[in-house]
Amino acid sequence: MSIEMRNKKHTRSIALIFLLVLFIALIVALKLANQVLNGTADWAKTIQGTNLIESKYIVDAWFTGSKGLSHFFQGPMGFKSILQFKLVAATGTEGYKTFLLPIFWDLLINWIAIVGIIFLVILLIMSFAKENRINKILSEAGSTTAPEVVKEVIKLEEKLEEEVVVKKPKAAKKPATKKVAEPKVEEVKIEEKPKAKVAAKLVTKKAEAPKTAEVKVEKVKSVATKKAGITYVIKKHYDQVSKKDILVKLEEKYSDFSKKSVKEIVDLAFNIMADRLTKNEEITINNFGKLSKVHKEAKKGINPLTGKTIKISASNTVKFKANKHLKETMTNTKWTGLKKVKK
Repeated sequence: MSIEMRNKKHTRSIALIFLLVLFIALIVALKLANQVLNGTADWAKTIQGTNLIESKYIVDAWFTGSKGLSHFFQGPMGFKSILQFKLVAATGTEGYKTFLLPIFWDLLINWIAIVGIIFLVILLIMSFAKENRINKILSEAGSTTAPEVVKEVIKLEEKLEEEVVVKKPKAAKKPATKKVAEPKVEEVKIEEKPKAKVAAKLVTKKAEAPKTAEVKVEKVKSVATKKAGITYVIKKHYDQVSKKDILVKLEEKYSDFSKKSVKEIVDLAFNIMADRLTKNEEITINNFGKLSKVHKEAKKGINPLTGKTIKISASNTVKFKANKHLKETMTNTKWTGLKKVKK
């Protein structure tokens, strides 16, 4: 696994290394303090008098301090103190119980050092591997092709295909929908009246159309007042899904990644797709669809409000064509887009 540090440094790993150094320094300080406080000749005689420890294991230099503090790391009886759990013994002719304090502190410090160092080293290895994996993906963003990044993004989208709801673009509203007569025609749908007949009346008899609509609306309102006292209108409703919703889904699915890493990967995926579209390339996503750039030439049109001829400049847009799998999935759903809304 190559080490890439161009996009994101190993900040967490460096922090763990710094913490490991501080922990080792703390162990050294505790070892020094134990020798300074308990490394005396009296303790050496007391320990030898207990007969719990053989004389060959006792480090005399640690107690006498003949060479300064050079034996502080070795301890009063070397590393054998790790297994020396018998710390109470009878001393003297009267049989007083004595607790071997220097050996106890050395035993405790050694075990803290072993457990702490192993724990921090494991954390450091895991953190380094995780950050290296993320950096390897992010480092390829600077290349012109980045094929592996595109493949990983496609695989990620395939896994989340059933979980993430794609935001649908709103259909362009026609000028006729802005007229006041349209909501009245939608209310007439409750009585299941033919819409074609109403439209014909609006075209042929402009003066009579408002009266016809008013009569039908009054009927609808009267029926609704008798039954429930509430008037409903049927309208199309689309649930909106934002980028934040997608990030929340990804964070729940891949909890081993941090929120910042998930956001960087999603931003990178969108940036790659936008870059490919600007270069007149098509983006094909398995079991989802195809995105392509469409160029619209300049043309002349008529302003529906003023009736004057206007010039529409050339523009570029993005066209989405759903995959067969996605079409079949949408067809099998019971969603119609219609929803009852209180008037």
